[in-house]
Amino acid sequence: MDIAFRLLADGDFGFVHQVLTFSRYQADTITDVASHFNSWPLLHYLMAEQYGRDFLSAEEFKKRYDEVTAEMYRGLGQQWLKDMVRREKKKGFWEFQRQHLGDIGVEIRPALLAKGVMTAGLNLMGSLGTLAKKVQNEMTKNAVRSL
Repeated sequence: MDIAFRLLADGDFGFVHQVLTFSRYQADTITDVASHFNSWPLLHYLMAEQYGRDFLSAEEFKKRYDEVTAEMYRGLGQQWLKDMVRREKKKGFWEFQRQHLGDIGVEIRPALLAKGVMTAGLNLMGSLGTLAKKVQNEMTKNAVRSL
């Protein structure tokens, strides 16, 4: 994606209505390893941070930047919560984030991380609430069937 944005900065592009590439899964590749480190939200954030102002209007940039920032920090918040309950933290996760953000001169912002933790926690509570309701409904259905 990075090279595509660099090329588009100085050139034009056309659209081809045909699939010209494909992807396949291979264990232990860079892409496979990165997929375990919240890499897509991070990549979207990095691309918005680096190229968004060049390709989007001010209004479009603000909207997209806010979206990708919230999504990235929600993912970081999820990982932070998981790290709090696991005996072993996910090895290399935070170093991966810091390295790639650092490559463009950005650091993890504590206030946004705190907001991401809260958002992830609320999402988790909502998910647990939904799960509890489903379990309760199933138990009620089974009890009614038994009568």
